[in-house]
Amino acid sequence: MCKCFCVIIALFVASVSFAQEEPSPQESQDTLIEQQEEKKEIKRVEKMPEFPGGNRELLKFIKQNIIYPKEAAQQGHTGTVIIQFVVNQEGKVRNPEVLKSSSCPALDQAAIDVIRNLPDFTPGMQDGKNVSVYYRVPIVFDLEKPKKTLFKRR
Repeated sequence: MCKCFCVIIALFVASVSFAQEEPSPQESQDTLIEQQEEKKEIKRVEKMPEFPGGNRELLKFIKQNIIYPKEAAQQGHTGTVIIQFVVNQEGKVRNPEVLKSSSCPALDQAAIDVIRNLPDFTPGMQDGKNVSVYYRVPIVFDLEKPKKTLFKRR
């Protein structure tokens, strides 16, 4: 009888110490909407995220900071890797992933590594608010001589 009573008291104390006040249905709904809006990434917005200096500087940064893996170069691997990532509400690059592989895992990883090291962007905007936006960048791995310009001038 005494053991049973002690167990009941212990269960009661445990349940009271972990009990929380239930939020009202409206508070719960508002919190859920806020959490969904924070996690929502948009593909098209009024103002896309911008790399400091624009797209030319983005490509220049990638070109200057990409590390061609030695084993891939020695085996003659080339190709284009398309990376998708999120530029979040603060302009930080998050969640880079390979959308199109070069068929060489070392090149794919090198592309992800250079994207992870990008400096902050100016965030994208929708309805006057900073929003998280998907961004895609093709990265070309080519063993030929580097070209003198990034773009052809018209």
